[in-house]
Amino acid sequence: MRLGLFFVLNAERINSLKKFWQIKNSAENVPEILLYGDIGEGFFSEGIGAKQFAEDLKTIGPVSELDIRINSPGGSVFEGLAIYNLLKAHRAEKTVYIDGMAGSIASVIAMAGNKILMPENAGLF
Repeated sequence: MRLGLFFVLNAERINSLKKFWQIKNSAENVPEILLYGDIGEGFFSEGIGAKQFAEDLKTIGPVSELDIRINSPGGSVFEGLAIYNLLKAHRAEKTVYIDGMAGSIASVIAMAGNKILMPENAGLF
């Protein structure tokens, strides 16, 4: 089992989770990507690596919409640029939600969205 901070959640996977909490996909057939944590994998971190991100993004398949939620201080510029380019090349209409912070390279990844939304208390650094 791969431990990491990148998850692609859809209705089927959400229903198969057996946890003490539940996440509901409120929008029908809109996959949600959570980028919570450091960008880039390392020896001391379980960050979001571009290679795994690319593999997981392919599992979504062709969709017309994609929600991306970000709460990350940033990380590896090279890994982040690859993730940005993967998202930018995806044909879906992308809505980015900055839930807490999008710092450093995470702020660049946020720019891959067609629409970027963030509350007043969130930060884009």
